[in-house]
Amino acid sequence: MTTHAFDAALPWGARPALPATRLTDTPHPLRRADDPPRGHPLGAAAMALVLDEVDYGLVLVDAADQVQHANHTARAQLQAGLPLQLQGRRLVACRDRDTAALQAAMDNARRRGLRTLVAVSTGLGQRATLAVTPLQTAPAAQASGVLVMLGKRRMCEELTALSFGKAHGLTPTETQVLMHLCNGDTPAEAARRCGVKVSTTRTHISSIRTKLGAHNLDEMMRTVALLPPLVGSLRAGGRGATAQAM
Repeated sequence: MTTHAFDAALPWGARPALPATRLTDTPHPLRRADDPPRGHPLGAAAMALVLDEVDYGLVLVDAADQVQHANHTARAQLQAGLPLQLQGRRLVACRDRDTAALQAAMDNARRRGLRTLVAVSTGLGQRATLAVTPLQTAPAAQASGVLVMLGKRRMCEELTALSFGKAHGLTPTETQVLMHLCNGDTPAEAARRCGVKVSTTRTHISSIRTKLGAHNLDEMMRTVALLPPLVGSLRAGGRGATAQAM
């Protein structure tokens, strides 16, 4: 099975548009008749930029199982092939049985309006969970499109952690410790990565908790988990390459 990033040989315009506004990276996206006038700040082009600021991968699939739009986070994950990849313009998983489960969830979303969580293998001995949601243009209408939402890759992105640390007066070392914890490291693992003793890291964690007003480590991590995303740093390394592939 040959997989690749978005096929540049087939222009977006060759695909039938969905009843809902079709979002693309083209300078002149297609619009519905009831869309705001071209140049309106809430037009399709602006909405595509809004979706790029979301740190969940969002993939819009039409009634023919063709990917019509993916936000920046999704494009980066699809290029890496984890947990999903593209075969032409169709979403597939690393394993055939997971692809079948994903397809069944999308079919149920279109025909029955069901919202489903689907677990798929990442190919690295881990599992990822996807959300499949129907997109209905009218309350009683059958869903024309399906939104596939990929899970977050980490609790918060690097830029979010850096900005959060600055906003709350954390030192550079404390911010670094916080970033390691956000990536899933234990205090001992964070100490090893920082090249210091565990006792030193625990002192930093205690200082972070005090500055955040958190009573314990769990409360501190919940505070971070609820932060709004700042994902601009993601584009610096991946958007250009992805745009070329598209």
